[in-house]
Amino acid sequence: PLIERLDFGDLSRNNSLTRQITVANSGSMDTFVIIWKFGELSDLVDVDKNFFVVKPKEESKISLEVRIPPSAETRKYEGKVWIFRLPKP
Repeated sequence: PLIERLDFGDLSRNNSLTRQITVANSGSMDTFVIIWKFGELSDLVDVDKNFFVVKPKEESKISLEVRIPPSAETRKYEGKVWIFRLPKP
């Protein structure tokens, strides 16, 4: 597995930012994709799709949007997003 940082930078209250990740399947079997998010940031991150299949030789884009509510404290929020790719039986 690769470890990459997904940085949303400094966002002010009542603001949002979206990042996209591409999941490609270069194998010969369907791949089941599961996304888990946790940590302080998990309640602020919306994932546009989860628990889906990527067919062989295809790819799928995942959008992650961070929304900072007007009531949020001004501080650093951290969390993790794990993307699992498993062969579909």
